[in-house]
Amino acid sequence: QKDTFAMPARNVVIKGSFSANAYTVVFEANGGEGTMESQSFHYDKEQALSANAFVRTGYTFAGWKNGSDVYEDEQNVSNLTATNGDVITLIAQWSINSYTITFDSNGGSFVEPICASYGSAVEAPSDPIRDGYRFAGWSEEIPSTMPANDMHIKARWESYLDLVEARI
Repeated sequence: QKDTFAMPARNVVIKGSFSANAYTVVFEANGGEGTMESQSFHYDKEQALSANAFVRTGYTFAGWKNGSDVYEDEQNVSNLTATNGDVITLIAQWSINSYTITFDSNGGSFVEPICASYGSAVEAPSDPIRDGYRFAGWSEEIPSTMPANDMHIKARWESYLDLVEARI
């Protein structure tokens, strides 16, 4: 139904009342863990995105994405949509971390460190060599896939003299 208005014989001031459209931003973990509250925004009002609260083992948070738009953590944004009541989903983006396994040959031949991305296959190096000793293994088991931390592994040795004396 249309409102009708009859123009009186004097000046009339008509005032409109407007409010900015409101919308909600929700955050998706995309493989991460944790929770984040949704965030309310109003059109034409700049506001910082909430700080990321998600975590993902072996990865570093790299920002938020919505379609082709990418946002940094806690970036000031505005006008993500003009539609009142709309819900915008920002999807967490992750960069895989690289870690290093270093080897202390404990007097033996040099063993090259292994640098690899989290979760990738790890191939054990050749055993080091040390004159007068038999290689007895590493201080820790070498993992089959790269863990989410650096590792420092030390060689263990048995002296050939100790082995001979033990047999006598």
